[in-house]
Amino acid sequence: MSHVAGDITKKAVLGCIDSLTNPPIKYPGVRNSLCNILRMSNQGRLFDNSPQVFIIPIYRLGAAREWAGQGYDAIIFCASEDVAQRIGMTNVTLGNAMKATLSEINTAAALASTLCEFLAYSVLEKEESEVDKYQDAGEREAHHNFRLQGEIPVPKNLSALPQKPVFKISFSAHNPENLRNGHPAPDPMLITFKSCNNWYRKYAGFRMVADAEPEDFDDLSEEGRQNLQAYMEWQAAKESTQQHNNLMNKFGLEGGTHSIEFAT
Repeated sequence: MSHVAGDITKKAVLGCIDSLTNPPIKYPGVRNSLCNILRMSNQGRLFDNSPQVFIIPIYRLGAAREWAGQGYDAIIFCASEDVAQRIGMTNVTLGNAMKATLSEINTAAALASTLCEFLAYSVLEKEESEVDKYQDAGEREAHHNFRLQGEIPVPKNLSALPQKPVFKISFSAHNPENLRNGHPAPDPMLITFKSCNNWYRKYAGFRMVADAEPEDFDDLSEEGRQNLQAYMEWQAAKESTQQHNNLMNKFGLEGGTHSIEFAT
């Protein structure tokens, strides 16, 4: 990859600062996207890299797929009490914590179950050797057993509330008024897929999805470079459209256009 292409890639992922403006303007990258960030202690270690935390939106599949920045609630549970403490859950007293209802738990479970099944089927459509590339030694054996047995654990509906409370959290809609005080909502499909991958690493013993691209941009795969190029093109088109809309909708008129009639 050329030096120029490498710089563009870094800017797309990490963001950059235009120091020629006064004051300097900071442009966020993919990693800074509100849809991809959790305000959670030890997110990288306990949610992104290992199966310790599970966050499932209380969303039906259709609504989750059509999400456009709205706020929503989600259930959250951890692999152990120690993990709950490390991500800051125990900072909230039991009396002040929001507790999920049976209906909310089952709505989240239905979403997670559907995406878990999708992940499982997507693995079966690939060659075993291809999936083994991103497994540790013990995970390869679990992956092989899954293919032989054709069974996989998925979240199921509950007939009654569990003895221990299931906590829920609230994410705020993506507008300036809400974001000042609340946690910006991550994409519900993205966070569910991440949690489902954690679920399988915890309860099935192997990874359905490979880790993210390496931080060293010279080691990016060809597919990774193509994805970044597609993102940059999409972002440029989006910014161009936004600038056009801002110009056309200067007076805040509905529809984004403004017609002027000249007197004759």
